[in-house]
Amino acid sequence: EDCLAINVFRPAERPANVLLPVVVWIYGSGFQSGSPQPYNGTAIVRRSIELGTPIIFMSMSHRL
Repeated sequence: EDCLAINVFRPAERPANVLLPVVVWIYGSGFQSGSPQPYNGTAIVRRSIELGTPIIFMSMSHRL
């Protein structure tokens, strides 16, 4: 459906063949629906790089 989306944020300076841990953010939203729009993973990925453990951050919309 057009209303379901996944956002993926990853470090730009990492080669594509380097494996990184993935954090998947699923907003609970009172058991009705969820939207990834308020959750921009850029700051989280940037902070993970600063800490020396870069990650890939994913957020998604969903319906119940």
